[in-house]
Amino acid sequence: TTVVGVLPRTFNFLIHSSLGSPQGAEVWLPYQVDLASVPRGNHNLAVLGRITDGVTFAQAQDELAAIGRREDTKF
Repeated sequence: TTVVGVLPRTFNFLIHSSLGSPQGAEVWLPYQVDLASVPRGNHNLAVLGRITDGVTFAQAQDELAAIGRREDTKF
């Protein structure tokens, strides 16, 4: 595993309120899943990202929509 950063012990990711309270973690690992095995319409994955400096919110939305369309064609 490649370490890409170290966060303070007190750091908690912001999460959607429907997911409950932030929980501490010792290690965060990349999420790996075989999307072909996930039933369509299964919407229980939350994604967190950070917009790069110089990128507008609209540009980020467009890129995420393109990624979603590309992934959707795999099924």
